[in-house]
Amino acid sequence: MRALASYLRANALGLIAIFIALGGTGYAAFGVPHGSVGTAQLRNGAVTPGKLDGRLIGGSVRAWAFVSAAGQLRSGHGFRRIVVRSGLPGEYVLVLRNRDVGRCGVTAAVSFDSRAPGSDDGYAVAALPLPAGSGAIDVQTFAPSGQGAALPFLVDVLC
Repeated sequence: MRALASYLRANALGLIAIFIALGGTGYAAFGVPHGSVGTAQLRNGAVTPGKLDGRLIGGSVRAWAFVSAAGQLRSGHGFRRIVVRSGLPGEYVLVLRNRDVGRCGVTAAVSFDSRAPGSDDGYAVAALPLPAGSGAIDVQTFAPSGQGAALPFLVDVLC
């Protein structure tokens, strides 16, 4: 009996914590109605990519930009600057703020011209140059004929 009393005295705080935790779990399991916690109870921004399981998510947008034909950043996030190469028309280099893009992919598309719906605006090709740690993206835009042309484009970095 002395051993039991000594054990309870030495571990009283831990035993109280266990009973409180088990009581809360029991209430959550049996006292909260099924389906009562959902999207309506979540505040905006409460669930961030860091709180989600990376094995269940295909990726997230690391950076994006809308770039004019002259190489000006119209809107976007995650890029430090845009450089227009002087070699061929339609060659751009986008420098990222975060250089860690080793496991990322990149997409680009010529922006839609609202003045001529249904017209072929051309196309864009984007690539991560090697080595991947350089923190830059190469984008080249082409006219519908396949010739390099300075065109406005959208670009996304997906990781």
